[in-house]
Amino acid sequence: MSLLVPTFPSVPKPKKWKPLVLKLSLEPEAFACKPPVSPTTPTLIAVTSSSTSKAMVQETISPSPTMTKDIFPKTTCSPSVDPFTGELPEVFLQRHVQTTSDRVSGAELYTEACKQLGVVPVTYFIRNIDSPHMNLNHHGLGPKGARALAIALVNNNKIISMGLEDNWILGEGAKYFAEMLKQNCFIQDLNLSNNHLQYQGAEAIAKLLPDNIGLKSIQLSGNEFREESARILSEYLSFNYRIKELDLSHNEFSEKGGELLGQMLASNEGLEVLNLSWNHLRLKGSVAVSAGLKVNTTLKSLDLSWNGFGNEGALALGEALKFNNVLLHLDVSSNHITNEGARMLCKGLEVNDTLKVLKLALNPLTVEGAFALLTTVKNSLKSVLEELDLSNVLVNENFLELLEATCQERPSLQVKYGGVGGFIAKKPKRRPDPMKIIQVMAIKEKLYLSKYFSKVHLDKTSLCWLGTTYKIQVLDFIVNHNQKTERSLNLEVGCEAHGK
Repeated sequence: MSLLVPTFPSVPKPKKWKPLVLKLSLEPEAFACKPPVSPTTPTLIAVTSSSTSKAMVQETISPSPTMTKDIFPKTTCSPSVDPFTGELPEVFLQRHVQTTSDRVSGAELYTEACKQLGVVPVTYFIRNIDSPHMNLNHHGLGPKGARALAIALVNNNKIISMGLEDNWILGEGAKYFAEMLKQNCFIQDLNLSNNHLQYQGAEAIAKLLPDNIGLKSIQLSGNEFREESARILSEYLSFNYRIKELDLSHNEFSEKGGELLGQMLASNEGLEVLNLSWNHLRLKGSVAVSAGLKVNTTLKSLDLSWNGFGNEGALALGEALKFNNVLLHLDVSSNHITNEGARMLCKGLEVNDTLKVLKLALNPLTVEGAFALLTTVKNSLKSVLEELDLSNVLVNENFLELLEATCQERPSLQVKYGGVGGFIAKKPKRRPDPMKIIQVMAIKEKLYLSKYFSKVHLDKTSLCWLGTTYKIQVLDFIVNHNQKTERSLNLEVGCEAHGK
């Protein structure tokens, strides 16, 4: 086991080395910053203890001034200070010692960190620490477990994909990983979904982006991000070109959040996949996201499902599709888009020459909207659409005939629909409002309603005295209703007379 002890050059070298066990106290006073003994740069002595009876090795490693400045930009303490909390120990020691066969291994460092932090080590991590893909989803790590992992991962150059979903690491744990990722540039895919990061975690992740050159994909789904989180994320993502995939689904972005994310889309030149599903994007937020998509030049896949775009958002998306020539996949399922919204999308599909997948499932569409979309695809010379998802829409025979004709011209086109049985709805003839008719008649004859009803008899010719020929259906109802009531009363009186 390789362990590290901080010391200075003035300390005399002992005559005989013995195996040492490094005990890192968690008490704050144990790690108080102390002035160096001499003006010389402090060094770290690595003491190695091996079960294979190898000789004890002493190695002195001096941190460069540049490295020290980068790691501790805000502290006036000695360089041997933990950048996470201002304390001495684990990360700083490991940061300057490369893991080799004759030095402390990542597994040993992780085990020791867990011991000092009072958490149970994850044996899966220890067994697979050299694997390129590490899946630690649903392990209940918590903030302390996240810190122990961060300590062990600082110098790890094997893991490129890290799954940490549903571990309740909170914003505190996100800070530890963010600090680690400023030094570790080998991890490319990071999943921190469902960890209740909130604004503290969003801020930590956003601020690490300028210092990390390795991350390509980040999943931040279900972390209770709201408008303030959208602000900090948009600020740091606007000019970031390294992140290619970003998942912000199942959060709580609403109108203001949509406006900020729309501005980010307009400025960003790196994102290729963006997931904003299951948020609260509607009205101004949906329009702003569409406006950002209109001028974006890199995004290839956009998931906006389960929001509230409505027909206003559909209109904005239709305008965006007229100008965007990069997007390949668009999902607007379950967004309250009606047939009117579908016709607005058609205006963009007519001229768009890149979109290949359009998903409109679970919207209140009928066969009319489906017919309009399919007709647009068939007649457009520029459209390259290969998949149209209308999963919940019932279609009719006319739609199927059009689909067959379209597929003959476009063999690669696949259309998903709910089944056969739909029909084109016709607007029913509007029935006159009885009360409106009575009101017009009363005004015309200059009568008050109370006086008017006092002169109405319960027969179909009761309005003849007015000298009009109006036919009011409500009178039939009144007559029938009163006739039934009269018959019912007569029946009850008859029953009482007979003692029944």
